[in-house]
Amino acid sequence: MRLHLILPTLLSLLALSPLECSAQNVLMFGNSYTSRQNLPALLQSLMQTVDDTSTMDSISPGGQKIGYHAAEALKPSSNHKTKLASLVAGDILILEDHARVPSCTCFPEYPSSFDGTKDLRIAMPAGTDLMMFQTWGWKDGFPERSINNCFSEMDGNLRQGYEAYRDNALTAGAGNVYIAPVGAAFKKLHDEELCDPDPSPATCTGTASGFTTGCAAVENTEFATLYSGDKSHPTIHGSYLAACVMFTAITGLSPVGLAGPTTIDAAKILKLQQTAEAVVLFDSENLGYTYSWTSGPTPAPVDPTSAPVAPTQAPVAPTPAPVAPTQAPVAPTPAPVAPTPTPVAPTPAPV
Repeated sequence: MRLHLILPTLLSLLALSPLECSAQNVLMFGNSYTSRQNLPALLQSLMQTVDDTSTMDSISPGGQKIGYHAAEALKPSSNHKTKLASLVAGDILILEDHARVPSCTCFPEYPSSFDGTKDLRIAMPAGTDLMMFQTWGWKDGFPERSINNCFSEMDGNLRQGYEAYRDNALTAGAGNVYIAPVGAAFKKLHDEELCDPDPSPATCTGTASGFTTGCAAVENTEFATLYSGDKSHPTIHGSYLAACVMFTAITGLSPVGLAGPTTIDAAKILKLQQTAEAVVLFDSENLGYTYSWTSGPTPAPVDPTSAPVAPTQAPVAPTPAPVAPTQAPVAPTPAPVAPTPTPVAPTPAPV
């Protein structure tokens, strides 16, 4: 039996008490994915179930990229610099890039986003944490330059891009860098609802815009309700799922059972909470992600690479990003049993 079927109630009760990893203040640098549906307010309502003094702030002009935020943060007396300097040890900066830029080194803005992540990590006050807001593939993909032809392909490319940003920022040696796997939560719903979980990366073979026929025909699936009419920006469902993922990534606590937006019915709130819980608490090891409440600070990559340069010829598929090494959990060795005339069944490993 999967643990998330038996632990939600316990984890929700734990959310009533602050953990050492909870942050007093969260600052968000992003764009319309952050400002749409007021994601900072959704996250703050969850954070205040742990500590009612938690605060939230953001700078998220539409269409902006990490390079812009980094450049602004380095300007004397800029709003970015002032807000960044207000963070203290234990606080978090959540950083989001443009919807498509991390998906390919072929985009001209990629190098400034890649470098800007590291610049921001260096500029952050000591003892603070940087968390990458890993966004999602567009509902039908965003075919461009022979990439991102369907949701699954674009989502995979974005994941690699944000992992590359994280690994580059870690080379600064200035502090922790984590990933909030919001895109992975979108993908979990996509894959659960009869959608094609693994189309051919090059062609999305056998899919209709990334879906099986059954999924594409049903627009009221949980996955479909995450998107607004442009098939890119989130609805309140998508933003609330993002907030739940971030809450759990920051605190290590389950959002299951917490109050949600009044504009979403209770059954859907529960489904979104359970999805965030499963992705962060139970799937993060498979993703290769660690947090302050798991195995401690994220290890720096062994062989850091310099920022890639946008190609002048036809773009190639994005190079997979280095993944921070993790160790597979080892089941505890059962205590030795004194020999007896009859065999003794081994003591099961603790869950």
